[in-house]
Amino acid sequence: MATGVIVAIVVVALIVVALVIALVARARSDERVLKQRREEAASTSRRDAELKVREAERSEHRARLAQAEAERHRAESRLQGERAEAYEKGLADDSLRERERERADGAAGRNGAPEEARR
Repeated sequence: MATGVIVAIVVVALIVVALVIALVARARSDERVLKQRREEAASTSRRDAELKVREAERSEHRARLAQAEAERHRAESRLQGERAEAYEKGLADDSLRERERERADGAAGRNGAPEEARR
């Protein structure tokens, strides 16, 4: 009977050792799968982050262009305001006279008068 008990203990020990080995192997396999999933998730996140960075750079570029356009419009508006003020104060009378001469010359040219006759 002692031999049978020893054999049974050895068989149970071997089964327990086999189960432990199988569980360790499965845990390692699960860890490898988990590691692979982590790497894929990290790679996807990095790729998405790079896309967002490029999108943000494009948006910032469009914003800088819009800002420059707005500044240009403000400058043109200030220029028009300065011209209006110059006309009001009589500081641009020479410009007005020059425009009148150009209009008169243009009208004479459109009426068919030769250029020498206009002078």
